[in-house]
Amino acid sequence: MWRRLTRTVRPDLAVDLGSARCRVAVAGDRSPVPRLIDEPTVVAVARGGRRVLGRGAAVGRLASQTLGRTPAGVDAVRPIVGGVVADFDLAEALMAVLIQKARRGRRGPRSRVLLTVAGGLTPVERRAAVGVLERAGAGSVGLLDAARAAALGAGLPVSEPIASLICTVGAATCEVAVLSLGDRIAGRSVRTGGDDWGVAVREHLRSVHGLKIGAETAARVVHEVGSAARTGDEATTEVSGLDVAGRVPRTVAVTAEEIRDALADPLEKVVTAIAETVEDCGTELVADLARGGLTLCGGGANLRGLDRYLTDRLNLPVRIAPDPGSAAVRGAIVALENRDVWRHWLTPAARAA
Repeated sequence: MWRRLTRTVRPDLAVDLGSARCRVAVAGDRSPVPRLIDEPTVVAVARGGRRVLGRGAAVGRLASQTLGRTPAGVDAVRPIVGGVVADFDLAEALMAVLIQKARRGRRGPRSRVLLTVAGGLTPVERRAAVGVLERAGAGSVGLLDAARAAALGAGLPVSEPIASLICTVGAATCEVAVLSLGDRIAGRSVRTGGDDWGVAVREHLRSVHGLKIGAETAARVVHEVGSAARTGDEATTEVSGLDVAGRVPRTVAVTAEEIRDALADPLEKVVTAIAETVEDCGTELVADLARGGLTLCGGGANLRGLDRYLTDRLNLPVRIAPDPGSAAVRGAIVALENRDVWRHWLTPAARAA
């Protein structure tokens, strides 16, 4: 009973601080729908200043509605860029609101926080993320490798003597790892992800159609007609933007095949990262991977046809984890609730820096 009371007053939290979305989950929540705060990584501020609008509450979903169409006097800012804290103060403002939402506004002792981090972050970049959480209201902060967290969240048998291959495609990073007997055998962390898909679409439309579009429009195009492999529904969508030559608004029609060709280069980086990781494994582990295949996590896993594309390129069975975007934060919750089992995966923030 004392433990239940402690969790109510000071719940342990898991945090996935992403470039596109921030997720905060509560450990030990036995409600039918466990608390998972999932908000865009956006903050609305007064133009030319640092004041967060809405008395500091214009963050996340509320702020994202202003992206690309901010009224006079308002800027929508992404404080996490490329998986790294780009604006310390605004990232702090965002996380302070999300942590309070997770705690349901309760005051009391600061919550312990487990933060998932990409393997490619430098010690300075990790320390910046930890500092954001500490100033936002977190108590002690621990770190968990994002690929390991995603593997736990996807339900892979990482503690058994067989190899499991996981690939997490986020907005800015792609994390690949082979896990066996509770240890990381091989892995890659590359700075590529869903944001690069939007950049590829923008560059394609500018060079082929002479049309300039914004990041939000590019993301919509990828969502509506983007795919990694041919699908049964080869849709077409209209894209509006600024004509580069005439400097007037113009609308063009783009096909799924056209966008698929534009995504070829950034998708090739994902294939290369996975292939190089597999090459680092011994023959027995490769045999396990041939049977068990690859599990896809992260928001990028929702790109249509990505599983079939990777199957064709890598000659491996590929499955998409349930709710792939939240796999890492759900895995962090598993580690928090079974701390004795996964203690060797958790790194105190002071030692990581």
